[in-house]
Amino acid sequence: MNYASLGTVTFDLLAWAGHKEENTYVFAKIATAKAPSILQSMGTELRSIPATVQWHADWCSDPNAEYEAFKTLAALGNSQKLLIGNKVIGDFVIEKITGENIKTLGDGTPICIVCDFNLTEYIEKTLQTRKSKKKKNRPGVKTSSSTSTAGTAKEYKSVPIKSNDPNMPPFCRIEAVTYGNSHGN
Repeated sequence: MNYASLGTVTFDLLAWAGHKEENTYVFAKIATAKAPSILQSMGTELRSIPATVQWHADWCSDPNAEYEAFKTLAALGNSQKLLIGNKVIGDFVIEKITGENIKTLGDGTPICIVCDFNLTEYIEKTLQTRKSKKKKNRPGVKTSSSTSTAGTAKEYKSVPIKSNDPNMPPFCRIEAVTYGNSHGN
């Protein structure tokens, strides 16, 4: 009888040693001027399931092949459906695998492999992107964020002014330059 499966890897009833489910709830701590601080719920973190499985030659023909298939599944990096009993738990990725050969034959062939692994819930999300409108930068021209109602944009440029007095530091004058579509430009 199949007790659990993750993607293409099936765990027999005798092979499953058990599992736990970890749920984390995230809170933001907001410091206030007067104690106590405020906590704000930020939602739940992804579920994590640490589990242990045992492959033994008594109930699977090749424990090493089962272990290698499990490592190959993890290396793919794809999410897999986790089924325990007849219930779909969700989509998970294998985050960590630790295997231990408990018993081997004289030639090194594994008889029993115990594998501890961590599964992390996988939730598909599409990121929202936004295109920003960017003006071309022209050297010496500083752009103002104000626009007029006639469809023109005001920009400013700095014009260096040279003084006749050698003791005067250099300075510049700011001039407004108007570009727009009011004259067909």
